[in-house]
Amino acid sequence: MAAAAAVVSRRARRRLLAAAVADGLLAWWPHRAAVGPVRSVLARRLDDLAYGTGLWAGALRARDVRALLPARPPG
Repeated sequence: MAAAAAVVSRRARRRLLAAAVADGLLAWWPHRAAVGPVRSVLARRLDDLAYGTGLWAGALRARDVRALLPARPPG
């Protein structure tokens, strides 16, 4: 839904970008001595894009959207 909103709304694009950068910086912080923040944030976003692309490709190939649904944690 966020991607669809970002297509039509400048405010949504800004918020989505801010959330993506904030998430990347939070993930980078414990590893700040090993890698720079820009490289880390870009790598994290590319990893997310690759994962999502593979997930959608698998769901389309299997013609089953259940893989796209959130799973309940075991317990």
